[in-house]
Amino acid sequence: MKNTVISKHSLYTGILFVCLLLLMFCFGFWGLSLVRKTAPVNRPEVSSTDYLIGILATQKSLVTYDSYEKEEGRIDAVAVSTDYTFAETSENTTYTSYEFEDLEGAAFYNYISPEDESTSTRADESIRASTVYNQSDDVTSITLTGVLYATYKENNVTLFFNPIYETPEGDVYATCGGDGVSSLLGPISFDMTGFYKLEGKERTTDYKMNIMLSVELTTPPESYTFLQFNSSDQLLTSASFSNGEVPKEYAPMEDCAYIVVLSVTASQEGSPRTDYRLIQLDDTTNKKSYISTFSDSDYGFCSVKTTAVNWK
Repeated sequence: MKNTVISKHSLYTGILFVCLLLLMFCFGFWGLSLVRKTAPVNRPEVSSTDYLIGILATQKSLVTYDSYEKEEGRIDAVAVSTDYTFAETSENTTYTSYEFEDLEGAAFYNYISPEDESTSTRADESIRASTVYNQSDDVTSITLTGVLYATYKENNVTLFFNPIYETPEGDVYATCGGDGVSSLLGPISFDMTGFYKLEGKERTTDYKMNIMLSVELTTPPESYTFLQFNSSDQLLTSASFSNGEVPKEYAPMEDCAYIVVLSVTASQEGSPRTDYRLIQLDDTTNKKSYISTFSDSDYGFCSVKTTAVNWK
């Protein structure tokens, strides 16, 4: 019989190979996996089929809310249907928005219908938003730009930016955005970009989602006063409203030429600050102007209200 000489190097290599075989057998037999399936609470995994559609700004971390699902690492939104009537045409319609119930935050997103790929932008009253679509042969680019108005009552405001995702079935959820951003570090802004492929019934579309949200710290005025003047600069009448009580519509007198809006805001120095704005008839066709006002909220953001001025 021929003797076979085994070197130490070959012996170690053989032992290592047998150990690897045993590990593969054990993991395969017992169904174990070396890949983490559940992400850490603050960094939840997002399915590769889900796509970025917006941002949810909060002043507390999502993990502090009861509706936060720790195993999934997210908070689900609820679909809410609202009836709306167009003032110009009196036409009725119903639109669906997605709200994060029992959560103190401001959502800003662009929803894509899984049925026909139609898109619709929704923004909280605290966000002044705009959407830009850019269609090319290869990709559809959607840019969401918004300004979030946060109440500045203390020396510091901390915000959490939580990405909002949509599933192929049309469900919407928000994931924890991690650590908060403090205003003590300077101006607060958030930028995020997502790429995804939407497989529709008739075609496959490549999307690029850009989200740009800046934060403006402000103190809501305590009161507003509308002063009506005629063409001779004579005061006709005045009306005062407290914070949050400004009407949705306002009708000036027939001979009113312009309106001066006074807003009184408390200052940290002690003496109140008064600001003035001039409102005139801009749209001569529809005879409408608009006045934007701020009202305080219970969760640290300022709601931006719009009053339609109906000129006679």
